[in-house]
Amino acid sequence: MTLTTTLPRSAAIGPDEAAAAGPFAAEVHGLHLTYSSPQGRTTGVQDVSFTVPRGETVALVGESGSGKSSVVSALAGLLPDNGRIEAGQLTLGGRDVTSLTDRQWRPLRGTVLGYVPQDPLGSLDPLMPVGQQIAESVAQARGVGSTEAAQAALELLDHVGILDAAHRYRSYPHELSGGQLQRVLIASALAGRPEVLIADEPTSALDVTVQKRILDLLTSLQREFSLTLILVTHDLSLAAERADRVVVLRHGRVVEQGPVDEVLHRPVHEYTRQLFSDVPALNPDKYADRLAEAAEGRRGTPAGREPAAWGISVRGLSKSFVPGVRAVDHVGFEVEAGEIHALVGESGSGKTTIARIVAGLTGFDGGEVEVFGERLGRTPGVVNTSPERLQLVYQNPLSALNPRIPVERLVAEPLRIRGLGRREALEQAQRMLDRVGLGRDLWRRKASQLSGGQRQRVAIARALVLSPSVLVLDEPTSALDVTVQAQIVDLLFDVRDQYGLTFLLISHDLSLIRQVADTVTVLERGALVESGPVREVFEESTQPSTRALIDAVPRPTREATR
Repeated sequence: MTLTTTLPRSAAIGPDEAAAAGPFAAEVHGLHLTYSSPQGRTTGVQDVSFTVPRGETVALVGESGSGKSSVVSALAGLLPDNGRIEAGQLTLGGRDVTSLTDRQWRPLRGTVLGYVPQDPLGSLDPLMPVGQQIAESVAQARGVGSTEAAQAALELLDHVGILDAAHRYRSYPHELSGGQLQRVLIASALAGRPEVLIADEPTSALDVTVQKRILDLLTSLQREFSLTLILVTHDLSLAAERADRVVVLRHGRVVEQGPVDEVLHRPVHEYTRQLFSDVPALNPDKYADRLAEAAEGRRGTPAGREPAAWGISVRGLSKSFVPGVRAVDHVGFEVEAGEIHALVGESGSGKTTIARIVAGLTGFDGGEVEVFGERLGRTPGVVNTSPERLQLVYQNPLSALNPRIPVERLVAEPLRIRGLGRREALEQAQRMLDRVGLGRDLWRRKASQLSGGQRQRVAIARALVLSPSVLVLDEPTSALDVTVQAQIVDLLFDVRDQYGLTFLLISHDLSLIRQVADTVTVLERGALVESGPVREVFEESTQPSTRALIDAVPRPTREATR
């Protein structure tokens, strides 16, 4: 099905006007943004300039707080109430949009400019079927009636690859997967077939194969509808693979920009060189020496060891949440003490379920699970009676940490629960915060007052304060930019070496797994595909599902997409 008859190019900027507007679909010149706060106005972006050639993909990259989202919010007329453009000019298709009011922006949204926000669940109405939400976008962008809008919305759902679109039209957001929700947002953004599409971190929460499908979809739509794409991402390997040009921002300023191959292979600014050096896909052997040294230290134990010598032993593990449907189906693997073992697979493969079972948070139906020789019961207890055995670091530290308590008390809390006195618990917590790189000036702040990387350090400190033998890490860096991710990984290696920890690591970032893990277990629909040393699995596997995961990892060149 094609939409050439149902998605007319916006009348606001037709072909003749586009040609007259010049070679750039979007331009930013000397942009200076400020934000108001109780402490006064602060600068968010200063003297930012770049152009977006028609039909190309331009990626905005940089660490958290670099100004990426502020720039695209200004370009889309979506600055928050406390944001203000102090200087500069913004143009779309040759039209100055710097000072447009909401009323003036209304006919441009969805027709001249489409916007795919970062968080699907936070951007969609949970009480309205997704098809109806797309139909509203169509009606607003094209000025058509409800019947025609509903038909166009159905065609859009089909066009972006939603299977059984007629059924999914009536689905609510919570009934769809992350990849399906992202497709819904893309369909809504294409309601008026815009000339420019802004995609703000469109794949940050998706596993690697779903990420590839979404990016392939965007590339296909870009070619079909002659879209110009502005891609905001903290994944530099993704930018290197998919973009024509890259703009590198830091502290609200552009430090470097140019064709992606030039910036990738011949970066000029030291910050750009550091960014690319932190990308796992570009530096797969960054931790090879540390992994080899730790492995050497574990050698000397004869083969055929007793089960108690393993850090984690899982045999024949099965778990069903719905009768007749196994979320985990006879899975087995073993993790050597002091080893970093990874669980990988698509969403729904059973990774998190297995991790929660090993952590003693979820019961299981069959099989055996042992942690340093201690066998877990099939039904977890209400209270963790052996917290020094294993601790879990959650994916989202903000949701896992009490927002009303200063971080020093958050880290001290497990010690208090174990019966330690208030003063001694606080002193131990402060020492642990210091060890994970959080200075004294942060100890009395609350979690909401910290950056993403700082919160993750607090979560790690809270897990370590009881001196566990095993850390289960559930996507510990998925929401972090590449620089902060590298800092957290460095920290994890440091604490592993210092405390002799065993890690069970879950991540959808296979380039990170390739970089940091000793061994890996590949899962598919709850079943074991294969398990073994990382290099062996990544380089020699012939299993189709494993190869599909590996082939979906963004590569540092765009050869496959050109």
